[in-house]
Amino acid sequence: MASLSHVAPLIFGVFLTAAFAQSGPAGHWEGTVQLPDHDIQIVVDLAKDDKGAWNGAFSQTTQGVRNVPLADIRVDDKSVKFRIAAGGSSAPEFDCSLESPTSMRCSLTTPGGSVTSSMKRTGEAKIELPKFSPAVAGELEGKWEGSIETPNGTLRLVVHLKNQPDKTVKATMDSLDQNSMDLPLTDIVQKGSAVEFQLRLVNGAYKGTLNKDATQLEGEWSQGGASLPLILKKAPSK
Repeated sequence: MASLSHVAPLIFGVFLTAAFAQSGPAGHWEGTVQLPDHDIQIVVDLAKDDKGAWNGAFSQTTQGVRNVPLADIRVDDKSVKFRIAAGGSSAPEFDCSLESPTSMRCSLTTPGGSVTSSMKRTGEAKIELPKFSPAVAGELEGKWEGSIETPNGTLRLVVHLKNQPDKTVKATMDSLDQNSMDLPLTDIVQKGSAVEFQLRLVNGAYKGTLNKDATQLEGEWSQGGASLPLILKKAPSK
């Protein structure tokens, strides 16, 4: 799986300066993270919803990762802090200071260390958060285990599917060998025995077929233009 540590002019007049005090960090922000061997282009969108609560999304355009939700957004005067709502303890945390109506400097903390990025506000926020997926068949609920053979070794994966009272399904993935837990899965679709879902955080997707006994999903994991076989077997209920 890809992660941030490995992987990712508008002319403003006096009117924007006045609006700055009201909107704070709201907007569409673009920046570059400079790593030792390559640069990663990142985008952060921040906006308030109708109830005044902050929402946000993260994109890593270098690798096609888009619209990953943000969590724990804290806005205080001319600073904003947040984290990517996936990856558990390995998810990058952002600590940003607004320097002008069009710029802010962010410190990104990851398990591999800290890096900085200068972000430029280029327009209004473009948040397109994932839609809720409808509930799946009861036989698909539960814990599914499998592994992917990559050039760098085996990655053990666990998929969790659980229907919610509002007739939607909550789905997450654990990447055990990368210590990445509760990665949010979206776009879950079940049509008969055909099952699909996406992991936006790494621009990955799965398509599989459920066997007659509803004990195994046989399919492929696609990411970065490559596809690898992935068989998911249902774990016994405890």
